Amino acid sequence: MLLYPASEGICDEALALCSMCCVCVWRPERADACLAAIAGTTQVPIWPGAVPDPQPVAGPEVTTPSSGKDGLIAGRPVVGVFNVTRPTMTVYSPQGNNTGAAVVVLPGGGYQGLAIDFEGTEVCDWLTPKGITCVLNVSPIVRSRQSL
Repeated sequence: MLLYPASEGICDEALALCSMCCVCVWRPERADACLAAIAGTTQVPIWPGAVPDPQPVAGPEVTTPSSGKDGLIAGRPVVGVFNVTRPTMTVYSPQGNNTGAAVVVLPGGGYQGLAIDFEGTEVCDWLTPKGITCVLNVSPIVRSRQSL
């Protein structure tokens, strides 16, 4: 699976190179075009209109790969998404035999961002070939432990 930060603006090129461009899946403004290229996924906003009681964020939604030796997990960088303001659910349909089971995937991130690939899309990529539907939930996160 190839992952590209949305800030590089290469999502369209990435779609030509791989079957799963994760950064496109959770980027609401690119969802229609990107999801059309990813068979078996459907993205819907959790709130059909304005999000109730929206919390301020530090800036626009940002997708960033980790860097440096401390940012690697299993030898690879982790892609994080930050400043989420529009919560979405992306449904990954099962491949092959549909078992009727479904799993809601809620990526974590330690009160800072969402580890969207490592704790999100990769989980769905692992479950769907086993006939399990995945619902990837991307929601704003709490800014700090003190705000809980």
